[in-house]
Amino acid sequence: MRARTRTGRSAAAKRKTYSIAVAGIVFVLSVAVMVYAYHRIRSAGAAADRALLEWDRRQLSAPLPEPLPAVPLEDIAPFAETIFRQSAQPSRPEPPETERNPLPESELQPKATLAANGDEQPPPKKRPTTGEVIGKVVIPKLDLAYAIIEGTDLPQLARGVGHYAESVLPGGTGYTVLAGHRDSVFRRLGEMKEGDEIQVETTEGAYTYRVTGSEIVDQDSRSVPLDSDKQMLTLITCYPFYYVGNAPKRFILYAEQLP
Repeated sequence: MRARTRTGRSAAAKRKTYSIAVAGIVFVLSVAVMVYAYHRIRSAGAAADRALLEWDRRQLSAPLPEPLPAVPLEDIAPFAETIFRQSAQPSRPEPPETERNPLPESELQPKATLAANGDEQPPPKKRPTTGEVIGKVVIPKLDLAYAIIEGTDLPQLARGVGHYAESVLPGGTGYTVLAGHRDSVFRRLGEMKEGDEIQVETTEGAYTYRVTGSEIVDQDSRSVPLDSDKQMLTLITCYPFYYVGNAPKRFILYAEQLP
């Protein structure tokens, strides 16, 4: 009887030791995840503040005709481009070597064009370069303001909200696509509802958009449009918002520019 009692106590002690070890491992992992998340948010917040300050300093020498109200800041994997539905573009044959301009594209000057009535039109605007701060996005409901950086790769998204280069610039006809990390700049994007407003400012002007809806798509979906005959805005981030690892879906918020 005594032998059985000792054996039972020994097994119980081993189970208790095992349970304590498992609980300790879970606790350490939980602390590590929280420390990583805190460090990511802090470091991305500092980079976003610097980018926004860069934009605000530029605007001091070139103020907008209708400046947006200032709002407090909040204290982030490239986004899969396959989610966008591209229009079929006809391919153009490569010109003969003798007809190619010897100057690099960066040194070429855009030429004015003639409209159908013969009036000279201004040259097309130069596209921003990757990494350039091109504007600011303000979400009054969430009390957020971030700089808009040209490009949606990791270096750009670490500084704020990235502008997808294949989409139109703010104020243009079509979809302006802005992307941000779900664990920093856009971590509260799911709180936005139909009718909420989003403000965007660039050197070309200030624009206000009203949310029209949202959807959740797979990261390789091709259902997200780029073309429209209206001035549209799309905000995109990974989904679910609280997910450890590479999130498998994308949260899409749609808005239309107000007149």
